[in-house]
Amino acid sequence: MKIRFASCNILYDDAKSEPLWPQRLGLLKSAIMGWKPDILATQEGRKPQLFQLRDALAADYELLDAHRSWHESKMYPCLFVKKGKFQCLESHDRWLSETPAIEHSKSFGSKWPKLATFANLKAGGEDFAVASFHFDNVEPAARPLQAQVLIDEMTKLYSSGAVVFMGDANDLPHSPTLEFFRSAGYEDPWKWQSVPHTFHGFSPAVKGGRIDYVLHSCAFKSEGTYCDKRCSDYYSDHYLIYADLQLG
Repeated sequence: MKIRFASCNILYDDAKSEPLWPQRLGLLKSAIMGWKPDILATQEGRKPQLFQLRDALAADYELLDAHRSWHESKMYPCLFVKKGKFQCLESHDRWLSETPAIEHSKSFGSKWPKLATFANLKAGGEDFAVASFHFDNVEPAARPLQAQVLIDEMTKLYSSGAVVFMGDANDLPHSPTLEFFRSAGYEDPWKWQSVPHTFHGFSPAVKGGRIDYVLHSCAFKSEGTYCDKRCSDYYSDHYLIYADLQLG
């Protein structure tokens, strides 16, 4: 079974970054519908944005949020799945801290409380687990520890060895953060290269490095990758990336 996994930090609605969110929403929808991922992970959206994106994609995608108590001002990683293709067996939020079950908790010197969203999905007789995550952008020492919590919580929640992590690590492929994933047995479809850079800051001249990832366990095999570098379509200050993975 081939599954297209995509990830994008959609940038919170700060009412000043241009294009403004109402325009970016339309551009983001066009990008998503153009690449047609089966599972989309987003990061950094707030509830109003994410509900607008949910409504814009409602004909084709379902937002997995039945487990969540929403707060208006908080930023949330999310998972959207193609309708009719997957059965969601369960979903959870876990905070990337020493107390993952406590809402908005933070540890390790992280400036912000950081969250991951998990789901156990089933399709075509196969079940697997996915997570959307976002690590701290200020304190480098926090990020490897947040990666450890992320992996530990996945292990606690799901016994399946078929796992995909998608998100914004705010760190480069050869950083201690990504080394933690590699040492835990996770694979990078881009082979841990420093390119493509995935943060552009609304300028084609910015080479912000590769900080966004789709990482998978050995139960999956990579069949192709893409980074959406169409500079005219600024739906965020990050590019959308996707990887085609084969399961089973």
